[in-house]
Amino acid sequence: IFSVIYTVIKIIDLYVDEHPLTQKIKFTAQTGQGEDENSTSKRLRFYKRYIPYFESKGWKFEIDGNNVLMKK
Repeated sequence: IFSVIYTVIKIIDLYVDEHPLTQKIKFTAQTGQGEDENSTSKRLRFYKRYIPYFESKGWKFEIDGNNVLMKK
């Protein structure tokens, strides 16, 4: 799973490098099989590990359930 999460993070990183005027990115960390849709998904817990990396690049985060909004 780490390689998948790393790939997603690199895609976001490449996108913002190629599109420097991007101000917002929104994504949803889907729940996996057997996970309660009203609880924090495993994917979101993994994504949260990379928040400091993007914060160091000037991004701020709003998390609502499993929805994430990145804003500059």
